[in-house]
Amino acid sequence: MQKSYHDQAGATSIAMADQLCGEEMSFWGYSLKDRIKNVSGSSTKKVQALLREEIHGLHCWCACEELSSFSTDYFKCSNCGSLVSRGIVSGPVESGEGMDNYLDPGLKPNVSRSIQSGSSGDPVLFAAGPLSIPPSFSEQARQDLSSRCAVALQVLLSYKLAPQSTLDVGVPYGVLTALLNWSGFKATGLEDSRERAKRGSEEFGVRMLVRRFEDPPRDGGSFDAIVITDVVERYPDPVTALGYYLDLLKPDGVLLIQTAADIGGLTYEEMLRTGDTSLHQFKKEINLHLFCQRSVALMLERLGCPWFQFQIGMPHKLCVVASRVPQIRKTSDEIIESLSASKFGWLVLALLNSKRELEESRRALQIQVSTRQKDVQTLEGIIRARDEELASVKPVLKARDEELASIKPVLSARERELARVKEALLRRQKKMKGKLPSPNASKQ
Repeated sequence: MQKSYHDQAGATSIAMADQLCGEEMSFWGYSLKDRIKNVSGSSTKKVQALLREEIHGLHCWCACEELSSFSTDYFKCSNCGSLVSRGIVSGPVESGEGMDNYLDPGLKPNVSRSIQSGSSGDPVLFAAGPLSIPPSFSEQARQDLSSRCAVALQVLLSYKLAPQSTLDVGVPYGVLTALLNWSGFKATGLEDSRERAKRGSEEFGVRMLVRRFEDPPRDGGSFDAIVITDVVERYPDPVTALGYYLDLLKPDGVLLIQTAADIGGLTYEEMLRTGDTSLHQFKKEINLHLFCQRSVALMLERLGCPWFQFQIGMPHKLCVVASRVPQIRKTSDEIIESLSASKFGWLVLALLNSKRELEESRRALQIQVSTRQKDVQTLEGIIRARDEELASVKPVLKARDEELASIKPVLSARERELARVKEALLRRQKKMKGKLPSPNASKQ
């Protein structure tokens, strides 16, 4: 049965939508392809109008609406360079039971102390998918202590020393909060899960605050440092959320941010072709933004943080320290002296020393790998030069072969002629031998 004009136009329009937006593009609960299927007689103009309708209002955190397609899951902002998730949806904030409470090991069981909270129930944007919960507490704690927690502490100690007050945001179960306490800081952890906060409080004896990450408490000027790890990328409006945290800092306080980033500068196709290890961060329901240094610098500028320094952090992460006022970097002696004054400072020093040795070994290995790669490149260059030389010689050899092939018939003819001459000489020699008198006849 032949398809009608509308069916053909609809199929063409769906293919067009797939090409422009990808099959995974969806907003407000169902896909753009489904909407196109429901449009009777979806002509090209109707599809273009529908695309404009879907993308209209979707913008980067920097308010730029000029977004180009980067992958099936992300747009790219033309202004700041951030990658913007296609999976942002709108919905209300869930206040939930147990929010806005401290879990303090010094308090009696089942006793919570309420703190001042912001407005609840306001419509905001949030990630559509559920956050993954680590399957094992001990495994998660062990991994975090030796990786992102050690990195965060190492960077923080470069600018702030104990016993200053800190707020840890983002590391599950209060692992970083415990490490900060062991280092002598007066640390409080912020968790969005009461279950994880309770587990961390019980395991480490740390003070935990249960509250949504994007809606921190409003106790202004409370902390000397706030460490935010792997949550800024989940904020639809990171400037507003970080502004809340900035208000919690003392005038000379520092904000330490570790966040998922797109720092390779590759296209999505190049990342797929090379098997780029940063692809694991492309989770549109969780990581609503993937930042670069330019976008983070713009964000801090809007927050009124003229002083910031990018640091060496985790692979495929951006680590930055920011403040309203310039900070003076601490010396190694000052850091060791501060940690030595803490009860568990020796344990923290051992962890940081092990991490430093591991980093030095990794750097040495990277240097060796880089040297080997250069050697391989040199050998490949020599091989290419030999191949080019051989390629240039081949035409000469071919010409010689052709010349030799053309000479062979002449040589064969000359050989045949020489054979005939030899044969004629032999016949003449025989004739001459028959005409000569014998020696005995001459004697008689």
